[in-house]
Amino acid sequence: LAGSNDSPFRDYYGQDPGQESSWRLRKSATDDLRRLDACIARKEGEVWIHLNGLGFHLSQVFFGAFMRLFATYLPTPTCFRFWDLLFFETGNRDMDPTEELNKPERHSLIDLAFGTVTKCKPKLLECTSALEVKSVLLDFLENLYDPSEAIALVNEAEWSLWSEARQILADRTGV
Repeated sequence: LAGSNDSPFRDYYGQDPGQESSWRLRKSATDDLRRLDACIARKEGEVWIHLNGLGFHLSQVFFGAFMRLFATYLPTPTCFRFWDLLFFETGNRDMDPTEELNKPERHSLIDLAFGTVTKCKPKLLECTSALEVKSVLLDFLENLYDPSEAIALVNEAEWSLWSEARQILADRTGV
């Protein structure tokens, strides 16, 4: 995962031999959390306001999920199917012309997290505490037993979040 200098997960797990271990090595997960926060604020403003009002921060669920690539958060078959998609998407960056249009390298992680939040929106808006929000999100992920449902969720979120980049590309190329 972090073997080469151009690995998409080098910032997550890679460490230079002489470098001291610190929180700075987790910068990419934090960056991805900021992207997720911005996506929710932009696309699901009502949910974002409610969660912030309750004192819930997305890192309470999704930092660990991002660092573990959703392992232990999803049922095993669903997690393995998600990994198939994640590693394919991150391993084929040169084939994706939307890369230059700010589509993050590890966007599948953000897509699954965003899809989870949007799918849980009605329950999240009924929550009265940050602990309840965390419970709703973790419960949803733990009960996502159908791998095809998880992949459909990721694809819907990807289209919702990054379709603007595709439209810009289509306008540039005339396709």
